[in-house]
Amino acid sequence: MKYEIKYSDESIEDLLKIYDYFANNRNEQANALALINIIRNEIKKLDELPHRHPVVSFSPWQEIGIRYLVVKNHIVFYFVNQKKFVVNIVRIFSSRQSIANIINNGDIGDNKRKEN
Repeated sequence: MKYEIKYSDESIEDLLKIYDYFANNRNEQANALALINIIRNEIKKLDELPHRHPVVSFSPWQEIGIRYLVVKNHIVFYFVNQKKFVVNIVRIFSSRQSIANIINNGDIGDNKRKEN
């Protein structure tokens, strides 16, 4: 059975920020769109075997089963709702960001909060 992919509001904002950075700050509109397409295509592949990627190794995300997928210089964080066959995309960060600082501020995305 295939899993449904759902994006949190934060993950959509993250994609928009990634696009904006490359399109406006670096004046690379074509590359920005290509990168977004690559990220979204890799996310689409999570509809089958979403457990193939590891759970993060840091708190508090490890305890709630957040997994990660590396795409180019970006990291997609997601969790799997096995009962509903849903993959929830939580956040998408540049690997250059201080992910630990963001996570320690408790921002895990709306979809995770709604599931609990």
